Amino acid sequence: MGKRKTTDRKISSIIALQIIGSSLVISSVGPAMQDSWIAIIIGVGLSILLTWVYGALLKLYPDRGFLQIFQEAFGNTAGKAVCGLYAAYAIFAGAQTFYIYDEFIKIVGLNETPQVAILMVSLPLIIWHVRSGPDNIGSCAKFLLPIVLIFVGLTFLLAIPFMDVDNLKPVLGSGPTALVHGTFSALVAPLGEIVLVVPFFGVADRNIKPLRVMVKGILIGSAVLLMATLRNLMILGAPTCRLFLFASYDAVGVISIGDFVSRISVLIGINLVLSGIVRIDVSLYAASLSVSEALGTRGSTRPAACCGLLMVVLGYILYNNVLSAVNFIPYIPTISIPFQFIFPLIALITGKIKGAGRKKQAGNGTGERQQRRENAEN
Repeated sequence: MGKRKTTDRKISSIIALQIIGSSLVISSVGPAMQDSWIAIIIGVGLSILLTWVYGALLKLYPDRGFLQIFQEAFGNTAGKAVCGLYAAYAIFAGAQTFYIYDEFIKIVGLNETPQVAILMVSLPLIIWHVRSGPDNIGSCAKFLLPIVLIFVGLTFLLAIPFMDVDNLKPVLGSGPTALVHGTFSALVAPLGEIVLVVPFFGVADRNIKPLRVMVKGILIGSAVLLMATLRNLMILGAPTCRLFLFASYDAVGVISIGDFVSRISVLIGINLVLSGIVRIDVSLYAASLSVSEALGTRGSTRPAACCGLLMVVLGYILYNNVLSAVNFIPYIPTISIPFQFIFPLIALITGKIKGAGRKKQAGNGTGERQQRRENAEN
């Protein structure tokens, strides 16, 4: 397990930035259109129920990491197979983010720079960050989160004169089917993707309460996501938002206060890059641990370099351009369901059944010893 030292504030910061970083990958307007903000609120409530499953698993196996729990619940062979599947899921999530992150930097700021040059700088940095340990990732997230919150709050205030509340109308006009679809999309991505952060609790302080930490991170990250969604909808409107690849960046780009305040979109660009890096860190760390568990070398981040290279290569194999990557986003919830819901829930049920069986056996053993003692006395 290694030394437990990562604090609750660091993990909650990682969770918050993991959610905020999703705005780089996922459009602020989902199937619910102008009701996307409502879908996010409902999704937050459902995601808290989901964190209960993760928290109950960690409580049931207090001396095991999240990935080691599957080996305890499913057995050694099946558990390692599940870890291998989690590695594939984390690599895919990282490849998606890495590709769009790379394209965002190229399109917005460095359109004349070869992508190989961007990768030569960013990939070794991210691999080093993961190899340096989860506590380092947590420290970085703890430092970056206040900066991101300040930038988002500032852009929201400066954007108020350009907002039109009528863009949110008609409320619930998208229809129940679209709202349910939008809620499910918000629950699975980005809120459900905190499953990739759960392995960080394997190196956390034993005194922290995982459920409280996860809820805190979700509330902070979701509040920022909600503010960004409302801002984008009220500035651009739902139909226009769907036309942009990076709606947050383009929405803030309209802010201009005389000749003094302009190019505010730079702040959003910084936000997306900073939170995007943490998001890739999380995927790469989860992938490295999953590969390590599947191979039987517990707690090692040595596969980080291989997993990082695989993420980059996979992104360029799967997608021809950034538009193809964005068009694939609606399929992400279907891919994520087993890893966010099914495997953890089955592990929890299996663990509860095994725990009840052990208690029953212990109780029977105590009863038999008591009976033998009574017979000896007689």
